[in-house]
Amino acid sequence: MEYLHKKVIFPTFLAPPLAYYRIIQQAEAIVVDLNETYVKQSLRNRYFIVSPNGMQRLVVPVVKTSGHLTKTKDLKIDYHLPWVQMHIRSLVTSYNKAPFFLYVWDELRACYEKKYSFLWELNASLNEHIFKWLNIKTPIIYSEDFIPLDENNPLDFRLPLKKDQHRPSFKIYYQPFSEKFGFTDGLSILDAIFCAGLEVRKWLL
Repeated sequence: MEYLHKKVIFPTFLAPPLAYYRIIQQAEAIVVDLNETYVKQSLRNRYFIVSPNGMQRLVVPVVKTSGHLTKTKDLKIDYHLPWVQMHIRSLVTSYNKAPFFLYVWDELRACYEKKYSFLWELNASLNEHIFKWLNIKTPIIYSEDFIPLDENNPLDFRLPLKKDQHRPSFKIYYQPFSEKFGFTDGLSILDAIFCAGLEVRKWLL
C-alpha cells in the first residue's frame, strides 16, 4: 500500500465507494484539488446505490459558470432540477429497512436539504458527516493551486475517480435486494453505512 501514512491527492467527491475511505483512513492527509478543470461524468457529483431495479446512479446537477474551463471550486449546484427530492426518495425507497438507516438518516437528510451554492461545499459537508460516522480523523487540505495530473503517481487518485473505476469494497455484506441481484460492488459508502453501521470502521483498518 504505497499510500499508507502519506499525503494522497483527491478531487472533491460525493460519497464514493468504501475503498476510497479505506485509503483516506490510512493516509497521513488528503489533499483536495479544487482548482482542476471540472471533469464531467465522474464521482465528483454522482454516486451509486442499489434500488429495487438494480444499480441506480444519483447525480447532483451542476452549472459550469465558465463553460468547459470552469474550475471545480466555481461549480454551482443547479437547483432548478428537483435532485434533492429525487435523492431523498431514492435513498428512502432503497434503504428504509436497512439495519442502520435510522441512525444516520436525519443528519443525512438535513445535509441534502441545506442549499449550498457550490458543489464542493455540499461534498465537504456530506463527507464531514461520513468521517464522523466512520471515526476518520485524517485531515483534509485544500490546495491553493492546481496540482498537475501524474498518471504514474500512485498517490494521485483523481484519474481513477475520473474514469469511475470502482475499487473492490474488500468486504461482502448484506444489501437490500441481494436475494435478487447478489452483492453489488462499487456502491456509495452510504450503502455500507446503512447496511453495516459501525462495522464499517473495522473494514477501513
